[in-house]
Amino acid sequence: MGKLCWTTLTVNFNARGVIHVDRGDLSGGVAAITAQGVGDDSFEGGQIILAKYALAFYIEMGDVLFFDPHLEHCNAPLIHGPRLSVVYYVRGKLHECKSEE
Repeated sequence: MGKLCWTTLTVNFNARGVIHVDRGDLSGGVAAITAQGVGDDSFEGGQIILAKYALAFYIEMGDVLFFDPHLEHCNAPLIHGPRLSVVYYVRGKLHECKSEE
């Protein structure tokens, strides 16, 4: 995969994302997502679903899923426990930001 870097992260708590395609991300960029339970509680459910391929990925604590955020995706509902997820990605057009000079 070569060298990867991200400019932005989003932290979600018990979030349920409807099917969508990420807009504003770098074209050709790769996203990464991790998830964990909160406190001593583990979670169940919340699989990441890639609609085009009819695939669902269950992310356990310590896992990292790399995927194309420009594909339609969503996540399944949580069945048990609280879940904290972090999504890492690169925003597009950052080179157009003006410096403070």
